[in-house]
Amino acid sequence: MNAQKKGARLGLRIFKTGLAATVSLLLCDLAHFEQPLVAVVAAVLSMERNMDDSLRGAMERLAGTVLGLLCGAILFRLSPHNAGLCGAGIIAVMYVCKLLKIPQGMVMSAFCMGVMLLHDPADGTFATAVNALLAAAVGIMLAVLINFILLPPNYAPMIFQNDRLVLKRLQAALEACETRLSPPDFLQVRQALQALENDIRLYTTEWKPLRNADGSVFAVAQRTARYREALADLEAADRLDRTLDEKTQVVFSYHITRAKDTLRVLADEAADGPPDAAS
Repeated sequence: MNAQKKGARLGLRIFKTGLAATVSLLLCDLAHFEQPLVAVVAAVLSMERNMDDSLRGAMERLAGTVLGLLCGAILFRLSPHNAGLCGAGIIAVMYVCKLLKIPQGMVMSAFCMGVMLLHDPADGTFATAVNALLAAAVGIMLAVLINFILLPPNYAPMIFQNDRLVLKRLQAALEACETRLSPPDFLQVRQALQALENDIRLYTTEWKPLRNADGSVFAVAQRTARYREALADLEAADRLDRTLDEKTQVVFSYHITRAKDTLRVLADEAADGPPDAAS
């Protein structure tokens, strides 16, 4: 029940997306751009999760927009409103985006190609392209601005959630190493640990108005080094031959004991005072 309620919440990213689309449409109306739909689509596509993705995505979508408009204009000259050329054009621009390694520009490129191929000849090809490019720039830039100046994402809850996940997966790996009944899933541990460290990096580099969980996040950041120590001990123990002789048993016990002690301390810390995810 709780999971269903949580999944049904109106998330902040959804609200920001709607706000970006609204402001984009208003600006296009004030500036008399004749392609407001392009601005709305660009704003919706450009609302990313973090600063790195937003800035990189903005550049890729702008490049994809230009590519799509050029391709659409050429195909329009060949045969306006041609269904076959529409499909071929979409394939072409998306493939070029892939070759140019701008995957986030694919959808925007295909959409703008369609806008150009299907525009009204009375509007003028050049005027349509200019208006679409300006509208796309408005939508993309507004999404980035709203995301990081007005309502930047809050990474603290994700950091605390991933912190608990890393601990849980390390404990499962410890149990698998001890029993030796099944191989421990170190890949899952490394993936969760990498996600935790990425979120900490984003938290420390991005602007956080009205949010201050620095103390709790710093404490989690210190835990990551000990997580890696425990992981190294477990991997060392797992590399030993499955049939332990007298010598390897000593080495095995050494690594398992170290990992167990480390994880016990980390679990006690989490139990004594879990970070406040609402900070």
